[in-house]
Amino acid sequence: MEISKQEFALNLLIQEVIDQYADIAEFQGKRIYTDTRSPIKLIGDKERIHQLLVILVDNSMKFTGEGGTIAINATAKTHTVELEVKDNGIGIPKQDIPKVFNRFYQVEQSRT
Repeated sequence: MEISKQEFALNLLIQEVIDQYADIAEFQGKRIYTDTRSPIKLIGDKERIHQLLVILVDNSMKFTGEGGTIAINATAKTHTVELEVKDNGIGIPKQDIPKVFNRFYQVEQSRT
């Protein structure tokens, strides 16, 4: 995998992803938003981070019910940036959390 580093505004990338999902969220009776207002400059692979955000938001959309909310936020720290996708969906059982970054891992499908 080739990584292409460039400087970009993470807050604008977050807004792009929100705009991409806004109509779908509204149709499904969900709210998607960000509280990240100030510019956050980041040097990294913009396309990979976009891909990551889309995967996380897609999962949130699947497991958040009607009337639910999905928040995407970023916070600049001293030498890092904290990125958060938070929803009020069904969640992940505690015993499965260490496994979620294993390739192809999925929590049991019968959960509702």
